[in-house]
Amino acid sequence: MRPRITWVLSKAPFASRRARLRGAWHIIMRGYRCEICIRCGRPVGPHTGSWWSASDDLWAVVIGDPHRVVCPPCFTDAADARGVRVCWKAAVDAD
Repeated sequence: MRPRITWVLSKAPFASRRARLRGAWHIIMRGYRCEICIRCGRPVGPHTGSWWSASDDLWAVVIGDPHRVVCPPCFTDAADARGVRVCWKAAVDAD
């Protein structure tokens, strides 16, 4: 088994079994090669249209672990659960 598939199926810190299975499906069946949200298992990255960022301070309050990846809807849900109000704004990347 390829290392990435092994990681998703056994070691990744997914929030639920459904998220783990969805993440495995995106990697195995769709050949997705970028980050997978640990809460819902959906892909996150520039090829999906959900490339985003949050300040380090906000991330620490909402998610805690700087090495975890979450999609915008899951980040918003986690912020709501912690009583943090999140406001999204569209911007053009300067790069």
